[in-house]
Amino acid sequence: MINCRHVVFCLCVMDVVDSRLTPYLAAVDIEQVDPIVKIVLSIVGCFEFPEEFVTSWQGNNPCEWFGTNCLEDIIIGISFISLNLSGTISPHFEDVTSLRVIYLSHNRLTCTIPFEITKLKNLIIVDVSYNQFHGKVPRVRGIVILTEENPNIESTCLLVPSPTRNKNKPTV
Repeated sequence: MINCRHVVFCLCVMDVVDSRLTPYLAAVDIEQVDPIVKIVLSIVGCFEFPEEFVTSWQGNNPCEWFGTNCLEDIIIGISFISLNLSGTISPHFEDVTSLRVIYLSHNRLTCTIPFEITKLKNLIIVDVSYNQFHGKVPRVRGIVILTEENPNIESTCLLVPSPTRNKNKPTV
């Protein structure tokens, strides 16, 4: 079995920036980059920088980027549904403290669901249905974690059908 902690560490370290981000980095003064931009880039680094992000993510405002949902310029949701993402869930989600929803269903994500996401005080739903996760699902009162069609997941929670069962993007 893969050591997922090692995989997360290797893929999520932002010291080495994916070369496909060169156009993004050329468009902004690296010293003026908003800290939330660095956090979101580290999260996407765990998904191996999919082309959808590389081509549409420009500028210093992640609220204008594909897959982010914002309220008054604050990220409250991440919707990366049916993008054929591979990799792992970054523990850096914990650093986007305003998150209310994380939708990652219908991808090819692996390993375990990181405990760090349970530290998000505003989070109410995490949908990781239709992926390839394994291990135990972290439990925290007030957060619904949807895990449908992850055959190797161990859950003591009530399994609720995913709202993205038909791959329709939910609204935030």
